[in-house]
Amino acid sequence: MADKHKVKISLLGVMKEYEIEVDDKKKFMKEIEALMKDGAMYWFKDDKGEIGINTTQINSIEFLDDDGKREAGLVSNS
Repeated sequence: MADKHKVKISLLGVMKEYEIEVDDKKKFMKEIEALMKDGAMYWFKDDKGEIGINTTQINSIEFLDDDGKREAGLVSNS
């Protein structure tokens, strides 16, 4: 089984960031881009519960390596 990819999502206008893990980087990006286009929510669960992110408020998405260094990312045009 492939390793999970660490992802950091930051939001516009706030100092809030979310870190999650995804199995498939390309599938995740296709899902996020479709949700952003539709102005929909991205839902995920962490150890504290379920979280919904308004995708129109995403400022950036970074993929991190095991040391926390940025591998690649997406920055919103908003």
